[in-house]
Amino acid sequence: MKAAAGSLMALAADPRHLGAEIGFLMVLHTWAQTLTLHPHVHCVIPGGGLTPDGRWVSCRPGFFLPVNPLSRLFRGKFLAALTDLHTHGRLTLAGDRQELTDPGRFAKWIDELQGDGLGGVRQAAIRRPAAGAEVPGPVHPPGGHLEPSA
Repeated sequence: MKAAAGSLMALAADPRHLGAEIGFLMVLHTWAQTLTLHPHVHCVIPGGGLTPDGRWVSCRPGFFLPVNPLSRLFRGKFLAALTDLHTHGRLTLAGDRQELTDPGRFAKWIDELQGDGLGGVRQAAIRRPAAGAEVPGPVHPPGGHLEPSA
């Protein structure tokens, strides 16, 4: 999550992109819908951020940050963190990845991942009315039942 957060903040702060400090909410999912191991992060990000002088700057409509630079930045930060953990003996490798305890094999694996071996960054801009968000389905608050408004 640190690699994803750091990548988002660094690219958003770049004046060539948004030039602002952003906030966001991240959720770590470890399983796919088929209940197979599939660790990934979901992020909810406002459509803009605060400039250094405190002004709000909005992203372009339907577009937050460029996906390719964000993917490359994330890949670099993530692989650097993995390498650091491995170097300091803090990376647990089991099963079919246990062979990567060997420093040479680990280095080769990291080199392979530098290309296109990691999942990409996805971006979906969601526009909602300024007055509030639509509820996509039934919501069940404690002690009651609430249906989405029509």
